[in-house]
Amino acid sequence: MATVRISRMLLKEVEGHIQSMREATYKATIEPQYPADNKEFKDKVIDAGMQKIWSTHASIRTVVPEAWLRRPHRMDITLGGRGELQIEGLFLVPPDAKGFGNSYVEVSLSDEEAEAAGILGPIRAYAKLNSAHRDKFGAATEKVLNFLKSCKSVNDALKKYPDIALYLPQGIKDTVDRVVERSKAGEKEAQALDVLTEDDRNALTTTGVVGALFVGK
Repeated sequence: MATVRISRMLLKEVEGHIQSMREATYKATIEPQYPADNKEFKDKVIDAGMQKIWSTHASIRTVVPEAWLRRPHRMDITLGGRGELQIEGLFLVPPDAKGFGNSYVEVSLSDEEAEAAGILGPIRAYAKLNSAHRDKFGAATEKVLNFLKSCKSVNDALKKYPDIALYLPQGIKDTVDRVVERSKAGEKEAQALDVLTEDDRNALTTTGVVGALFVGK
């Protein structure tokens, strides 16, 4: 019976497909929870940033002529080494504020300052969510590729673990359909190799189903 060989190129295609699944799922489920897109959070960030920027000029902030000030259209905020937030707007800042002219102003907030402003918690929660999402698909990629490498062919892989199809690009599945006669209904599924435990299979199926819902949308 004709089979679809598991080549290096095929593994690369599968790896790229899982990456697309990860990105699509991120956009649909993780990105909407990005705190900087929330107005209340954004306002807190701006208030904390402006307070820090003006901290050495607080006594003249309300009396200095606006003509003396810079008007950057973006605030770049670094939060205790946790990455940078970019907030669009119009900000009146002292001429000596860090940044570049009226393009952007830079400000760095420590964890203590961010905590006091009520913005560190949401950032930590989002970072944890994003990290877990990345780790989940990273683990899925490793397990799927190792499983495929342990199989004689894609046909063999599908018999041993049918849900591996969730991780195969449509082109590969179409090729299998063209060269292999469909298995008879009720045919006993081949025993899975030891490279995938029952927990591995359940986790991969769950991740694959979620990824398949959003990839290509």
